[in-house]
Amino acid sequence: MSYFQLFDTGELIRVTTTGRDAIRASIAYNRIILYFEAARRQQFRVHRLIQQHLASVSDPKRLRLLRRVFVEIHFYFIAWNAIEEMFEVLNRSSKLGCVKEIFRRHKLLFTQYRHGRDVLEHYQERLPGGREVHTMRIPKDLGNLHGTHFTLGGERWDVGPHSIQKLKTIVDQLKKEVRREALAKYQAKIEDQPRVGVHGRKADPEPIPPAADGG
Repeated sequence: MSYFQLFDTGELIRVTTTGRDAIRASIAYNRIILYFEAARRQQFRVHRLIQQHLASVSDPKRLRLLRRVFVEIHFYFIAWNAIEEMFEVLNRSSKLGCVKEIFRRHKLLFTQYRHGRDVLEHYQERLPGGREVHTMRIPKDLGNLHGTHFTLGGERWDVGPHSIQKLKTIVDQLKKEVRREALAKYQAKIEDQPRVGVHGRKADPEPIPPAADGG
């Protein structure tokens, strides 16, 4: 293979994965990073509305804020779900052991937010008379806030700063471990294909710079 500078982890994944999986794995990794930034912005919107809701003394205003925050929470859950889906693609396509292990450790958390996304995606089915009402532990709970937690039907999700910190920890682990394992694969690939220097002698491989994406 040719020797060139690898500036980001997504590209490193691409050149160390074979066939169609190379593109799938590279795109999946990059989308995890992008959707994490989207989730962080979305959680900030949610947190700001929750604070305004808590500070409001006007019942009509509190109700308006409550309705708005439910919509923002829905989008927050969508970002979590998108990251989970790309984790699954990255796990299948990259064949990196670290991805499988990180995903396994946090699968339950992702499942919780995916369920929240599904609940809000099909909210109409949980309204009185809907076909999912029988699944609700508290049918009268059509969406409420309890501090930084959102509840619906008696189920509960953390939507406060602690939730995005958990997601940041997962993504930081992914960035660090994927870079480490993919670099090892890249270096092994170089050793299997030795270069020939200008005088016919084996040349040392060029060093790979640190990731421009911070991990």
